[in-house]
Amino acid sequence: MTGPVKKFFPNNRIEELVRRPGGVSREQALTKATAAVASLREESIADVAKSIATIGKFVENGRTTPLNRSQMRTILWHCDRIIVLAGTYDLEFLAGVAMRFCDLLGRFVETGEGDLEAVAVFLRSLRLAAPPSPPLDEHHKDEVLRELSRILIHCGVRPAILEHF
Repeated sequence: MTGPVKKFFPNNRIEELVRRPGGVSREQALTKATAAVASLREESIADVAKSIATIGKFVENGRTTPLNRSQMRTILWHCDRIIVLAGTYDLEFLAGVAMRFCDLLGRFVETGEGDLEAVAVFLRSLRLAAPPSPPLDEHHKDEVLRELSRILIHCGVRPAILEHF
């Protein structure tokens, strides 16, 4: 039999640093993170404008040649990007328009058919909702979103946005 075993736990620098209080407070970290995100706002708004311009090019080209699934997927990708950026900067109206547009495009990608006029209406709505367009009052925002939902229903889409309420 063996006797009692002695265990030796040497002190190491990392363990000491972890146990020592320090760093920044939660409030300071949140303030710095918020400032960092806010500093990217102008760049992100420019990205939204680029995505809307790209969608506009697809719509213009679609007037002569019908949009195919690949083009619809590309437009869907741009709409999804708009949703992310709008959500990041509290542009709820823009995000709502883009979500409904994604619902429409998802249906068109799924069926392989598309209504260019409906896509054009959603494009105009994106332009209306995106900065630097003048802001609408809440009544008009609700009216636009309600009419876009009607277009979705007309095109045979059950708007996913309605399931969130």
